[in-house]
Amino acid sequence: MVKAFQVLDGVYQIDTTPREDVPISKAFLVVDKEMALIETGPASRNVEVVSAIRDLGFNPAEVSYVVPTHIHIDHAGGAGLFAQQFPKPRVVVHETGARHALDPSRLLESTRQTFGDKFDEIYGDILPIPADRAWIIKGGETFSLGAGHEFKMVHTPGHAPHHFVVFDTKTGTLFAGEAAGNYHEEIDVYTPAAPPPAFDPEDSIRSYEVIRALNPTALLYSHCGLITDVERALSEAAESAKGMAEVALAALKAGGDKEEVTKALQGYISERIAAGPKGKRFSPEQREALARRSVRMAVAAYTIYFKRKGMVT
Repeated sequence: MVKAFQVLDGVYQIDTTPREDVPISKAFLVVDKEMALIETGPASRNVEVVSAIRDLGFNPAEVSYVVPTHIHIDHAGGAGLFAQQFPKPRVVVHETGARHALDPSRLLESTRQTFGDKFDEIYGDILPIPADRAWIIKGGETFSLGAGHEFKMVHTPGHAPHHFVVFDTKTGTLFAGEAAGNYHEEIDVYTPAAPPPAFDPEDSIRSYEVIRALNPTALLYSHCGLITDVERALSEAAESAKGMAEVALAALKAGGDKEEVTKALQGYISERIAAGPKGKRFSPEQREALARRSVRMAVAAYTIYFKRKGMVT
């Protein structure tokens, strides 16, 4: 049975993690006079997501809006399938990523190359969103589910150029996707969500400020769930984004290869773990291992970014 439960008033969290050896992911069902599904998870979890909605006591065919914060497969991989199953919902996509949502063939090809032979087994097929059901946004658009939930969609590039957050202007809850960084609960550290190839740390930091200006009362991350200490989350994610950028750039300018950049970033995060609330729980060796795991994607992301900017060769 899929783990699904009420996390806030009218908001239900649904586990969309395809299996234990990949990062945790979540979708959120918001229920009012109408319903919205924020994130769908990968297509491989469609049956479980649909069943979870029913188990919570709601009819998935009555969902009015499907709102993936961005088109990465762990957030939107199931959006096309859900839209083809149920004729009612409009699917919200940012204009920057709309072509891939409507025709995911190139996205699917590149993603299969990245994930290898087990891609379909883990994530399932990515189906196109029907063009007549897509709501293509620029950012700033709003929709209402009823008296208790009204949403504003705000463009927050950085993690991906097409990323947007979904802000509930009635409750103050912000569905952050990965625009507010990532929280690593085991080590109690925030880092930027930095996937290659399109990650932009400068845009990420600006997006943290955009989110702060909305004055949210709570953040719902699509990988770690509810966070109520909003100021700490945004401040530490921004600090990490700046610090990691400086460390990676210095290592690259010194001629560092992939392993040397990894060790530099690993050292930076290890120091943040040591200085944090849970730092004393871990030996230096444990901190290094945990830090290495948390910077795995960031190494390529920062390397590509600085090469794209012409700051290293």
